[in-house]
Amino acid sequence: MKLYYYPNSYQFHCYTHCGSNLDIYGLVSKNYLLRGIDLHFSTIVEWVANKTGKAFGFGFALGNETNLIDDWTYLNKLRKKEPQKIELPVYNEKILDVFSKVHHPAFLEDNITHEAMDKFEITYYNKANRVVIPHRHYETGELVGIKGRAFNEWEIEAGYKYLPLTIQNTTYSHSTHGNLYGLWNNRETIKRLKKAIVFESEKSVLQVESYFPNNNFSVATSGSSMSQQQVQILLNLGIEEIIFAFDKEFHEVDTPQEKTHMKKMLNLGRRFSNYIQTYVIWDKFDMLGYKNSPSDKGKDTLLSLMKAKEIIRSTE
Repeated sequence: MKLYYYPNSYQFHCYTHCGSNLDIYGLVSKNYLLRGIDLHFSTIVEWVANKTGKAFGFGFALGNETNLIDDWTYLNKLRKKEPQKIELPVYNEKILDVFSKVHHPAFLEDNITHEAMDKFEITYYNKANRVVIPHRHYETGELVGIKGRAFNEWEIEAGYKYLPLTIQNTTYSHSTHGNLYGLWNNRETIKRLKKAIVFESEKSVLQVESYFPNNNFSVATSGSSMSQQQVQILLNLGIEEIIFAFDKEFHEVDTPQEKTHMKKMLNLGRRFSNYIQTYVIWDKFDMLGYKNSPSDKGKDTLLSLMKAKEIIRSTE
């Protein structure tokens, strides 16, 4: 694989297959398209800003805002435009009959019960050695995608741990920024409690279902960012409280790595904090490992982290 970067032109060039010239935003877009994910440009800008530590915000512990990055002036202009609604595909339900109803032991060992997997239709695809995770439309319940969790070491090492399944030349992909995993199953609980907890991964929604089978108010963004459409989907439910429970992206507190992650979470949270009570789960006590979800370490740990959650205040 040969991908070269030319500093004078700020361009990448692929010498392997496609021969493309790409700026940083085009490169991120192409990388996601190869995995069946079509990102909007504003989301790509946000992704690059977050990865390079140029996210807007002052924190629960960040002090004043004198060092804000000018990139966010540009990004905020993008957000003022009415976002185009992301249309979701609809796939034939019969494809789900292909998979084995057996529950993979790795999910059972990861604090996920049989009952939770049954509710969310988690099965197994023997041919590909992947756990099958159907995605349903947040409003209609139609099948809009199927993600597979790989167990082949070569796939995991290559970065293909979670990918849309491809069966007989059909890739069951969708733009995850137009949907929220788990909302179809949990929408009535979210509307009843008037609150939602937002995770990155589908697995976290399954874990919460295992811990609180009658009060699961969780959803997942299926990634480390959140689109304006996902924001609006939740606000349209009439929620009065939201809790962000994203993966831990720092090793130690009071480090530049922690501050970068804090800026990212503040940026996400302030898309809600002018309207509703907004909180973030923050691991100040080193209860989680690096890249862990707040739900990974069991029910008691999640409850402790939720009890110590931090408020994100309005910018006004």
